[in-house]
Amino acid sequence: MKLTSRTSTPRRLLATAAVAVAVAAGIVGGGAAPASAGSNGCIWIGPSDGSGNIRFQQECGVSGTYHMDVWGAGHSRTSTGGYYYNGGTVISGVKWGISSGQTVCAELWYHKPSGGYESQGLPCWTRP
Repeated sequence: MKLTSRTSTPRRLLATAAVAVAVAAGIVGGGAAPASAGSNGCIWIGPSDGSGNIRFQQECGVSGTYHMDVWGAGHSRTSTGGYYYNGGTVISGVKWGISSGQTVCAELWYHKPSGGYESQGLPCWTRP
């Protein structure tokens, strides 16, 4: 799996946070994610293209080490491996080409400094 990172400027992060608060409060309708995508906590999962390939991304969280797992549609749990998050958006994906009606899930794991892991979200997405 290829893992890429995109960082943002403080101004952009502030603007992004303001939009996130507005969406959470129900003030702003619609979002960048397709309606059929899933979001929970700090992780989003949905289509990366029209061929059933999957994209998942971390969009929030405290600075630290994380990893993302993805599974479903007959595929075993696969991990991105550990990476350091310091703001912005971290995007990853898998080229599984799932069929209509199949469901995939992703889970974001924070590596606690004291040891162990803490789930930061577990959304699922069913391909229409």
